[in-house]
Amino acid sequence: AGTGVIDLDASGTGTYNITYTTTGTCPNSAVFAVTITAGADATITAAGPFCATDAAVNLVAVDGGGVWAGTGITDTNLGTFDPATAGAGTHNITYTISGGCGDADNIDITVNAADDATFNYTAGSYCLTDPNPTPTVTGLAGGTFTINNGGTINATTGEIDIAASGAGTYDITYTTNGPCPTFTTVQVVLTSGAD
Repeated sequence: AGTGVIDLDASGTGTYNITYTTTGTCPNSAVFAVTITAGADATITAAGPFCATDAAVNLVAVDGGGVWAGTGITDTNLGTFDPATAGAGTHNITYTISGGCGDADNIDITVNAADDATFNYTAGSYCLTDPNPTPTVTGLAGGTFTINNGGTINATTGEIDIAASGAGTYDITYTTNGPCPTFTTVQVVLTSGAD
């Protein structure tokens, strides 16, 4: 009453008429309207970590209508974050709601690189009389091998059973089982050889 300071928290949202009355010889009063609004909440919902091969996602905040920014943001209005565009690493993303009672928030989003599924055999073709070939994995070890066309392979080591597979062209796929799985396919030809 003495200073005219409004306690915003205690008053809460709404429109208030503030009246100031003088106490002099000729008292008078004036009224001033004040509106208190809740204000925006830009708090961002935590997201990630992502793999670089993951699909793009729309980030979420408590209140809409703001603008998103940062590495990997491909739509500033929707808050679309594309891990492939961002690349591996930790990226700071900001969200800003403008206006007199606006707000802003930021988070760090981690993008992990795709596993390395590189592997190879010593040759691209083998005779049915050759020893069973086993590949060398130069990427992330511990994945799983598969073979197509009815071939026989050791899923753990990648050793091709030549006799059981028989002559033909086979695609051998190695799939990692790390935090960001990926796969690589190598073609191997098994031939009956000269008679």
